[in-house]
Amino acid sequence: MTRWIVAFVGAAAAMAVVAGVGTTTGCTLSPTASDAGADAGTQTVGDQCAMISTAQCGAYAGCAQAAPDDCIENMNAGCCSGATCDEISQTSADAVEACVDAYTMDPDCYALSINTAPSACSGIPQPP
Repeated sequence: MTRWIVAFVGAAAAMAVVAGVGTTTGCTLSPTASDAGADAGTQTVGDQCAMISTAQCGAYAGCAQAAPDDCIENMNAGCCSGATCDEISQTSADAVEACVDAYTMDPDCYALSINTAPSACSGIPQPP
């Protein structure tokens, strides 16, 4: 009986705390102008090409397919060239991660076999 009373009192105290939370004025989180695109502009086009190429070339093994010769190097060369590779990309790190995930988490093996990029990779990276 004593345990039940202690449990009841403890539960009532916890409910009072939770109920009190609803009556107080909490903080309001609002994005600021500096939050917009916070992760955009931190990676070069070449860096993003390398991440995507590495994921794409790694997907071949997961699909029991042979990767093309010099896969990463050739994919990088097709992704960017020259000074463009050194420019800051307009594509956010989150978008690149979504593309990488499309290749690494659950790759579409048929699309990979016909050299079709996942929709998450469409149009990225974006040079300035």
